[in-house]
Amino acid sequence: MKELKALLALAHQADYLATVVETAGSVYRRPGARMLIAQGRPLHGLVSGGCLESDLAERALSGPQLVTYDNASGAEELWGAGVGCNGVISIWLEPLTPRLLGFWQECLASRRPGRTALVYRSSSPSFEVGQRWFDDEIPLAWQLGHYRKPDWSVWVEQLQPPPQLVVCGAGPDALPLVRGAVGLGWDVRLVDHRPAFLENSQFTGAETARQGLEVRPGGAVVVMSHNLERDRGYLDEAMGSAAGYIGMLGPRERTRRLLGDRRDERVHGPVGLDIGSQTPEEIALAILAEIMAVQAGRQAGFLRERDASRHQG
Repeated sequence: MKELKALLALAHQADYLATVVETAGSVYRRPGARMLIAQGRPLHGLVSGGCLESDLAERALSGPQLVTYDNASGAEELWGAGVGCNGVISIWLEPLTPRLLGFWQECLASRRPGRTALVYRSSSPSFEVGQRWFDDEIPLAWQLGHYRKPDWSVWVEQLQPPPQLVVCGAGPDALPLVRGAVGLGWDVRLVDHRPAFLENSQFTGAETARQGLEVRPGGAVVVMSHNLERDRGYLDEAMGSAAGYIGMLGPRERTRRLLGDRRDERVHGPVGLDIGSQTPEEIALAILAEIMAVQAGRQAGFLRERDASRHQG
């Protein structure tokens, strides 16, 4: 939701919204990517690698419409984009309405998922192109994804709250981890029993507490207080929570000692991906990447070794 936060910050300057609604083949952005437009010029956000934005902003001057770029056919040479991605991307242009903005703001403020459905193609009298439904207004048969019939197409999207990271231990090596997560737009809670450590002004953007992990369902916890008994307490609390990921800093044997006879697939110790990290900054990068991989259900291998394209629609 970091992109959405940035869009909301500039929404008062915009009059139009471009949203990727459908893709096929190799493309730069997937459904849900958005761009704000102000009086025929791109304002904020990307719906491509930077090659479609100006063209879309000009098209918005003509009113709401579905714009499809078929890069697989070589047609991009006709309008000079030179995209270089062999795919098809469809983008819906529409006025930026107070109701849509209010929906985004409420989802962000309440930290709850929210669904919206958009009719982006229709020749049916039952559906109007550009029609939107929100949450309980959406027919029960529509969950998430695309619904296509010969005479209409609907895309149902779910906005997810920002990922949550709870960091247990406010030592110096926690600083790059907290900064990295805050920079990604995550909700960060920093827990440490030592008030002086929590008062470090460099932990800007993180909620601080002396106790209580308060993990949201699916949230991530990283235990790194460097005190064996305190880490045991943090681990016990994390395992009893709804966390989806629990990372343990330190050697494998230390984690085994803390776990004892317990087994929990959520526990990752040593924490982080194996990318050769040495410094606290590199370790933080490895931890954040592992959390993202776990939450996305990915194995975190090299993209070039995947059978399917990373940007397959």
